Parts: sequence; C-alpha cells; structure tokens
Amino acid sequence: MKAFLGIIATRTPHSRMTRCSRGVRAFPRVYNRFSAYSGSSRRMDLRHFRYFIAVAEELSFTRAAVRLHIGQPPLSMLIKAMETEIGVKLFDRNRRRVELTPAGVIFLDKARNVLKGADDAVSSAQRVARGEGGTLRIAYSSTPPMLSAFRTAIRDYRTSYPLVRLDLTYATTAQQIDGLLADRFDVGFFRPSPFLKIRSELETIVLLKDHLAVVLPPEHPLAEHRGLLPVIALERENFVFFPPDAGAGVYDHVIALCSRAGFMPQVVQASRDVASILGLVATGLGISILPSAFRQEIDGVVFRKLRDEAADSRVVLAFRRGELPMAVQHFLKIARRQNARA
Repeated sequence: MKAFLGIIATRTPHSRMTRCSRGVRAFPRVYNRFSAYSGSSRRMDLRHFRYFIAVAEELSFTRAAVRLHIGQPPLSMLIKAMETEIGVKLFDRNRRRVELTPAGVIFLDKARNVLKGADDAVSSAQRVARGEGGTLRIAYSSTPPMLSAFRTAIRDYRTSYPLVRLDLTYATTAQQIDGLLADRFDVGFFRPSPFLKIRSELETIVLLKDHLAVVLPPEHPLAEHRGLLPVIALERENFVFFPPDAGAGVYDHVIALCSRAGFMPQVVQASRDVASILGLVATGLGISILPSAFRQEIDGVVFRKLRDEAADSRVVLAFRRGELPMAVQHFLKIARRQNARA
C-alpha cells in the first residue's frame, strides 16, 4: 500500500465539535486529520475511519447509515472514495451481502487503532493538563529520604496521583539549585547551610526545623554531659563524616561551625550515607555532627545538642517561582498541607 498516514492538526473559528467514536472528538469541516496520500490532494480524517468501522461492524450500509445518522447514498459514496483513494478494495458487496476483503480486515484493525490512539492522545493530554498524568521530576540530597517529611510527601502524592510517574534523582544542594533554574528538576529536597543564599528565582517551603547535635558512642566521656555542648569541646575528637565532595548542606554547615570555633574537624572515616555514619560512630570509631532528627534511626549512639544558635538546621522543598505545571502545584499543595499538620 502506497498510502502514508499522517496527522495534520487544523482548526477554524467556525468549526464545531461533534462526537467521533467512543469519546474521540473531531472537527467536521476542518479536522484533526489522519491523511492518506496516493498522489492526490484528498485527505482522510477521523470521520472517514469512523464511517468505515461502522460499515465493517454492521456489514450493512443501511444499518451503518442508521447508526451514523446519515443517508445511505452519501455513506456508500464515501466508502467508495476511500477505496479509490488508497487503491485497495475494502468490501465485497452485492445486493444480498457486504463482506470485508482480506485487505479490509487488516484496515479495520488499523482503523480501530487510529481511533483508539486519537482517544488516548486526547485523554493523556487532558490528564497532564489537570496534573493527573505525565512526569514529576524530584531531586533529593543525602539526608531528606531518611526523614518522615520526605517519605510522607512522596507517599501521599503517589496515593493521590497514581498515574503521574515520579522521576527521583539524587543531587547535591548545588546541583539541585542549578537543575531547578535550568528546568531539569521540578522540585528539590535539601538541607541548606544557614550560610547559603538561595537564588531569588527559587521559592522554598520549610518542611522541618531541627538542630545539629553531636553523635557519640554511649561510652564516650561527652555522652555523660546533659547540657548543650559547645562546639570547641569537639576540637580534639576524631570525626566520622561526609567527604568534602558529597555536596551535602550538613557538611558545609558543620565545617562553618567548627571554623568559627577555631578548628577544622579531624575526619578519620568518610561516608556519603547517614546510616553508615551512625553505624560507624556506634563502633567507637569516632564522633559526628548530624541533625537531631536522626536520633531515632539507630541504637548504640547518643545525641547531644550543640550550644550554638548557628546550629539550627532545616529541610526545605525548593521550586521555581512563577507559573507551574499542575502536577507540581498538586505536589506543593500536599507538602504544604503536611507542613501545616506538623
């Protein structure tokens, strides 16, 4: 078959919409056209497929015409024109019967797929416009996934919008900011250092506020201290901590606190994973400084808060200012609702 099926979308101010088949809509005069070319300028549109399918299913031009609410002669002429256009006989017909030819059987299957594809395209576009389909691109840094605020937001969104695909990507704080500005991410979860100035093009929702704390093995002498610990008390300690290239906001925060106290932490073991840091501290390998929100994550360690106002920490959800896709708006609504309950 030399015919080539394509789509040409056109519309006029005076075109009116009519039902095509099973929810598919088409314009009767200027159509969303599925065009078949065989060296002429004629075009087949969704209506032609609908008419052909009706005749093929009824195997009667009379019954098909009644079903389509048109006259039988125009229907017969249209089917004949289709056959001439594509150069293939679709029906064997005489006064007593109408039957599909082998080519007509194949054409029926493809025609149904065309209408289903058009219907699916309309439904998919409408779902995305309503924020009920498509993809939501979420970035997260090392610590947020361990927090209930992150897990609850993701879980509630998946429950409310199961047809939206979540594309979750690990990214450092700096990578998230760059990705949000460049439209590579829709939202980002990270724990910014209090010394980080977030760009004016971005807006944030604070999901969690907590305080940095010293993480100690239970047998450590400082574990007996019941008050707030000054940062300077950690000057001679061995640290288990994130590596410099981890890109974690906590890393920048802790380095800044220690620097202000007049020393740099002596890191004897680096790990990019919070759970690993907690486990290694529990072995007695060293101490660490982490957000106090992690105090329930593992046995065998104790947390002691730091005596420094600059030790306050927070987890934020960042997104671009301005008009946002509906899927993003729905996610932010869930995050804000959760934040209000916290």
